[in-house]
Amino acid sequence: MGFFRVAAMALVALVAVASRFVGAQPSPSTDGTLEPHESGIEVVLASIEKIDATCIFRKDKQMLRNIAQAESNNGDKNSVTSSVGGIWRVSQSVFAATKSASLSVYFSRFPGAFGINWNTATWQDLDKPLYSALAARLAIALQQQEFLNTPTSLDGKLPWSVTAQSAIWKAAFQKPESASALQSLYVAAAQLIRSAVCNSAGVEIAFVLDVSGSIGPGNFNQMKEFVKTAVSSFEVGPAQNQFAVVPFDSVVRPIIKLNDYSNKNSLINAISAIPYTGGGTETAAGLNALRAVVFAPGNGVRAGRAKMAIVLTDGASNSPAQTTAAASAIHANKDITVLSVGIGAGVIHSSYATELGLIASDPSNAFTRS
Repeated sequence: MGFFRVAAMALVALVAVASRFVGAQPSPSTDGTLEPHESGIEVVLASIEKIDATCIFRKDKQMLRNIAQAESNNGDKNSVTSSVGGIWRVSQSVFAATKSASLSVYFSRFPGAFGINWNTATWQDLDKPLYSALAARLAIALQQQEFLNTPTSLDGKLPWSVTAQSAIWKAAFQKPESASALQSLYVAAAQLIRSAVCNSAGVEIAFVLDVSGSIGPGNFNQMKEFVKTAVSSFEVGPAQNQFAVVPFDSVVRPIIKLNDYSNKNSLINAISAIPYTGGGTETAAGLNALRAVVFAPGNGVRAGRAKMAIVLTDGASNSPAQTTAAASAIHANKDITVLSVGIGAGVIHSSYATELGLIASDPSNAFTRS
């Protein structure tokens, strides 16, 4: 899997993480994912996050999120009952198919992961959001036959195209509507989600770029293209989303701080101008600058906004112990979510992949090529 595919996965994850903060409400005292007839964006995201955290399935590329929006507007309280299959509206026949023996590679792990025995689960259980989400994910896996050749990468077999995803939704959910009608609905749902994220009250997003000699000029240029693509996916400004870039090699190079640019074009031009310096790989220096400079008061960070970072590196730092310590210092601040993206063929080396996992705030937030 090449860099652009890995980077696209990270971008989807970035948007997904950002969407958690759009109109977020205080977390309920009870686990709404197992409460009958619970609905709304928070319980949808919580259900998806539970599934993703187990790594039972490969990345769904926002399909569960999009389907919840398209099927029931995240579970309109007037429509979510056991008679329609919960938030994801999984029909009785589709639910019955999720008990296929070929899917046991997935649901045999449900008891340990969720305390759920899928063999004894009933269609009426789907009025609980997590059950409905699991049924939807199993239906997708069955349609795509993901179990036939379980990939070793996080990418999996699902397409990135929302139009292609709409076709899978139609087949997996046995939808009687025309393909064109469902495609229009699915694309509109995906665009609504993206618009909600891009036009939200705003988040603080930083990119930490490895510009060392081991990266190479080709990979460096790909990294910059990814960062520019990511920035292009959001609205930019002091009242919307703010971006920072921390280039590093042997030392930290000039930083683009969160409040340096107030419009998208100027920011993208500044990213294009970042030079390739090709020194050593002091990843710890880049991470320390992220914590002590970018997200420090006085450099444009806004109170009460979610803070996220994507670290792009080959995972081969000069001082692994210092890198681990710097990452731990960031993770101690629970307000910062860190994703890591492996660059170059060397990231499949176990020690490099391990370092990427340590940099990320959660192992599921580490993305590498296979």
